[in-house]
Amino acid sequence: MEEILNTLGHFGTYQKLQFFHVFLLSSCASNHMFSSVFLEYEPETRCYVPDIDDNSSTSLNSSVSLNDYIPWDDETGKLSECLVFPSAPARDFDNASLQMAVQCDTWVFDTSYRTSIISQWSLVCDKAYLRAIARGLFMTGVMLGALVLGSVSDRYGRKKVIIVSALANAVLGITLAFSLNYTMYVVLRLLLGVTCSGIYVTSFTLVLEFVGTTKRNSIGMAMSFPFTVAVVTLTGIAYFIPDWKYFQLAISVPIIVCLPLMWFIEESLRWLLLHQRTDTARLVVQKATRLNRVCVPESCLTQAQRRLSSHRDDKANFLDLMRLKCVRLLSFNLFLAWFINSAIYYGISLNTSGLGGSFYFNFLLVGLVEIPGFLLAMVLLEKCGRNKLIVTFMIVGGVACFLVPYMLKGEHVIYIVF
Repeated sequence: MEEILNTLGHFGTYQKLQFFHVFLLSSCASNHMFSSVFLEYEPETRCYVPDIDDNSSTSLNSSVSLNDYIPWDDETGKLSECLVFPSAPARDFDNASLQMAVQCDTWVFDTSYRTSIISQWSLVCDKAYLRAIARGLFMTGVMLGALVLGSVSDRYGRKKVIIVSALANAVLGITLAFSLNYTMYVVLRLLLGVTCSGIYVTSFTLVLEFVGTTKRNSIGMAMSFPFTVAVVTLTGIAYFIPDWKYFQLAISVPIIVCLPLMWFIEESLRWLLLHQRTDTARLVVQKATRLNRVCVPESCLTQAQRRLSSHRDDKANFLDLMRLKCVRLLSFNLFLAWFINSAIYYGISLNTSGLGGSFYFNFLLVGLVEIPGFLLAMVLLEKCGRNKLIVTFMIVGGVACFLVPYMLKGEHVIYIVF
């Protein structure tokens, strides 16, 4: 197989076109990876006060003193979101009036900035935990998609999984905007997570199987850029479309526009030869040789098929990583490193609303600071190798996380960069 890629060229015109197609699809799918920042945005909230809000005033800060009706929350530094004084204003009570406050069941949300499912279904106070469940279920879908669809692509082909996942992603994305309740929303988000993995993980595998060894590291790193593209795209769309339903429709449009690209994606040559699809593999090679302007001898194709076919009956699975001690230790080490990096990455990216300054600017900056990191990693990966690079970046990242709590208040730009 490597002999064919060496003859075709490690990253010729054919591979560049394949990379371009799956890169666009992955970028569109990545929109949903970060959309919860805006879909589940937490607006300013207070309890509904009939004496104020029934008198043609539904603003968050009425000229009538809300302090007479809503207790002050010293922890948040603002009026309580969950407690309200019963019927009479608090000025009729003594200093112990806070103990007389009761849980409110109706709220007023500041939707002048943007709407979200929080204001739509009042996911505050005793229902606040439902926000975390929504995000957790989406990530569960991402995990399930990676575990299940990876194996499915091994059996039925990379292209089929990408096509089915992209079509499902488009349908689910549109349907999500018309969610009738919270349950429907989280179920659709769970399924969207599955399709996002189906697109991205399978596209990542497909690209690396088309690229030669000398370009595999850099192209593998380049497949991380769809996340940055998604962050920049989402920021612009969210800024101009504050309504969460229209926002969801808008971020689902790009993948619909890119659906025709699926028919230009070729099946993995490695997968075709492994499954003895010789005729189809020959057509793929002919197309690649025409675009790359090279010639691949028929003997290369025959030898590659023979070598891959000799491993066809090998029943490799996840348990093989546990058989040898050295492989087992390495696997657990990488699993842990991946888990920690993912937890920190998504923990920071999905919680920019808690930082000071502009909400949109913070989210955009979180995405842009990834670019120098990707470029630096692409350069150093070829010179330093994977082991040293992982250890160094883990140490630098750990130190940065340790220093973040000591950043000066108000210096949110420095805070985000760290």
